[in-house]
Amino acid sequence: MKSSQKSIVAGMILAGVFSIPAWAEELTFVNPGFEQGAEGWRASKEDTANNLSSVQADAAHSGQFGLRVEQGDGGPGSWLESSKFEMQPGKSYKLTFWARSLNQSGAGVWLMFKDAEGKKIDVPAEMSAKQVTQSASAWTEYTMDFTAPQGAESVSFAIHCYSQRPCLADFDDFSLTAN
Repeated sequence: MKSSQKSIVAGMILAGVFSIPAWAEELTFVNPGFEQGAEGWRASKEDTANNLSSVQADAAHSGQFGLRVEQGDGGPGSWLESSKFEMQPGKSYKLTFWARSLNQSGAGVWLMFKDAEGKKIDVPAEMSAKQVTQSASAWTEYTMDFTAPQGAESVSFAIHCYSQRPCLADFDDFSLTAN
């Protein structure tokens, strides 16, 4: 490699060309790592009544806190939903988070798209849900790449465990970027 080529490559590395793409824009996220408790998140009535989703130090991937989802056999199913994010139909997005499942949990993250009137837009399950690997006790990073469907004005996502199934899973460090 010629010295001029080495200089160009070195300059590109220093400029961050090989890091996060310049076209990726991180969206503002209220409390993505649960460091402010459940601020910015909304639990269902069943989740609240049964204390299924709770912020705990034992559930932290990074920082001091993370979210623990725990229910016994026959439980109603948890549901903790993020605040909503404005979207542009046809634009690509990426949601990332860290999770671990400490038993045979049926837990994951679900996307909910809404139109301008707040009505839910149905999309195929393979586009709107990411199941956490069962009995994967090591922290794993999960990624959901998706394109906002036609008519979508906003998206929120929910951390959910299935009803009638035992669950013990931890979630932390969420981020959402627009591509």
